[in-house]
Formats: sequence, C-alpha cells, structure tokens
Amino acid sequence: MNLKDRMKSDIPNQTSPESETVQQMSETIENQNIRIQQLSSEKSELTSVIADLRAELSSVQKINQSLTTNNQLLVKQNDDLRNNAGLASRKEQEKLAEELMGAQVLLSEANKKINMSNVEAVEAARAAQKAAEQKAAKEIIAYKASADNRIADAINAKNAAIRQAKNKVKAIEKSCTIAWGSLIATLFCCLIAHPVFLEDIWYFISAPVIWAWERLNDYDVWLEKPYYSKMVGGVEKLYAYSSGKAWILRILSFTVILICIAGVCYGVYRLWLYYRKRWCNLSKRVLLTSLGTIIVFGEGIRRYININLVLLFVIIQLAYLGILAYLDGYFESRQRLDTWIRIQHS
Repeated sequence: MNLKDRMKSDIPNQTSPESETVQQMSETIENQNIRIQQLSSEKSELTSVIADLRAELSSVQKINQSLTTNNQLLVKQNDDLRNNAGLASRKEQEKLAEELMGAQVLLSEANKKINMSNVEAVEAARAAQKAAEQKAAKEIIAYKASADNRIADAINAKNAAIRQAKNKVKAIEKSCTIAWGSLIATLFCCLIAHPVFLEDIWYFISAPVIWAWERLNDYDVWLEKPYYSKMVGGVEKLYAYSSGKAWILRILSFTVILICIAGVCYGVYRLWLYYRKRWCNLSKRVLLTSLGTIIVFGEGIRRYININLVLLFVIIQLAYLGILAYLDGYFESRQRLDTWIRIQHS
C-alpha cells in the first residue's frame, strides 16, 4: 500500500468522533427549533386569548351603553308620567326614584367590576407573554452557548486529528526515505560488484553524443558548399550545386533538422508524461525488478544477447507501458476496472 492509500485509510478513523459531534450539534439545533416553534404557538394562543378578552370587553361596553340608554328612557318615561298623568302619588314617585338610584348604583358597580376584571386579565396575559418570551430568550441563549461549546470541542478534535495524521505522514515519509536509501545503497553495491551496467551507461550516453558531433561536423562541411555524389566509371565523384540551389538546400536542410529535433524532444516529453501518469506500485515493482535483474545478471545477458543493458532497460519499460495499455482495454471490456486498479495499487 502506498503513502496516499495509508493516509486515506488513517484519516477517516480519526474524524469519526468529529462526525458524531456534528450530528449531536445538528440534533441540538433541531431541538432548539422545535422549542422556538412551541413558544411561538404559545405566543399565538396568548394573542388569541387577548383578542377574545378584547371582544368580550367590547360586548360588555355595548351592554353598558344599552343599560345607560334604557336608564335614560326610564327617566324620561318617569318625567312624562309625572308631568302628563299626575296620577302617581308622591310616595310612588319617591319609591320609583329610589329604585332608579339603586339600579344606577348596581350598574356602576357592575361596570367597575367588569373593567377591573378585563384589565387584570389583559395584564395577566401580557405578564404571561413577557415571561414566556424571557424564558424562550434564556433557553435560546443557553442552547447557543452549548452549541458554541460543542463547535469549539469539534474544532479542537479536528485539529488534534489533523496533527496526528501529519505526524503519521511524517513517520511514513521517514520510513520511505530510509527504505529508498537502503535500496539505493544496495543497488550501488551491486553496481560496484557488477560494473558491466556502469560501462553500458557510459556508452549509452557517450555514443549518441559522439555520433551527433560527427554528423554535425559533416553537416558543417556540407553547409559551406552543398554537393552531391555521383558514380563515374566506378569512382564516386562530388559535384557542387549551383549558388541558388545551394541556398535553397541550406534553408531546407536546416528546417528539416530543427523539425526532427523538436519532434524527438516532444515525443520523449509526451512519453515521460504518460509514464508519470501511469506511475503506481506495480510500476515501482517492475522498475526495481528489471533494474536489479539487469545489474546482477548483466554479464550473463551480454553473453547471449549483444545489446546495451541501458537500452534493454528502456525497452523493458516501453514494453511495460504497452502491456498497461492492453490491460486497460482488456479489463474495461469486461467491466472490471476496479479489479485492475486494485492490482496496480496493491
């Protein structure tokens, strides 16, 4: 398993408490929303009670106005009886006046009681509404403080998990560095014990450079005075081109050489990009196995095959890239790309 896979496998285990904390926070916020809705419904009920009390007060006031009107009608009728009929005695008039005064006193007392009861009910409703609002505000503040504390704990847990993951990554990188250093030291010892591969490395680098230098000198001589060869009587003779053709050939040859150099460089660059893209654990195994085999068994290979060992290594890597492309199509046609990916990164 490579470094990235080990990191992916470690980090989710560290962040599971964080996900549980976030879930608890979500449940707490949901409970807060439910409590706020309950308080809003209680406020709506109190508002409806106040509206009912106001409607009752309005009806009582209408009754009071009706009684006042009736009282005025009674007074008027009494005056009419006293002025027009003149039949009622003084005692009856006094009795009627006393009854009228008693009715007025009872009416005023009833109005006072009704007004006092309405005012007390409205004040009680307002006090209950204010107490409910204060309680809701306190609960919201408490829930908010609890949520802030949980968020702070989650952030601290996340930072601790990140630090722990970084420490593990550093430890893995250190172990990888030690492993690569040991491998390089082993390969260097193998090169010292079997120097054939070193000789082929020098030849693989120097041979193209020498060939390019010789061809460049030949081209420089030809560029001074372009010529062509022709067999005359079994003897090869050189003939120079005319001035106009010579300049055309100089320009064309120089352009072709530049295009060829650019094409080769671009091809090598694209091949390198593809090799980097396909780099995986399988590529590491193929690289180390082929390199170690060529270093250790290079002398025996040279006895049976007359080939440069570095060139053989390059051919093996190119063949590996070709096999990768073939296996991509093979597993894709059978819808088993996941299996192929696991093979490459196992």
